Amino acid sequence: MTQNVTIEVLVPLRDNEGNPFPDSSFSALEDLLLDLANGFTRRGDVEGAWKAPDGVIYRDRSRLYTLQVPESETSTVATTIEREVRVRFRQLAVYLSISLTLALAS
Repeated sequence: MTQNVTIEVLVPLRDNEGNPFPDSSFSALEDLLLDLANGFTRRGDVEGAWKAPDGVIYRDRSRLYTLQVPESETSTVATTIEREVRVRFRQLAVYLSISLTLALAS
């Protein structure tokens, strides 16, 4: 049994002014995910909401990506993804979820 982690990342479809990000931005991110993990799953577009400290509620649509990496690479991969999403998609915060995964292979 190999111990891996599953990383999920939400990437917004639009910027804070409501303009859609170009397909090229998502293609570049997907190329990076392939380089980092040798594969990814795009689970589709999801909707969510969050409340800002001033009480304003924001609703948005995001694209959910999932990838698996060896546990020993978690920090490096997560930091690289977080930096890419912050810069390429002009985000102040990035949602990453990391969970332990047991992969059975023969």
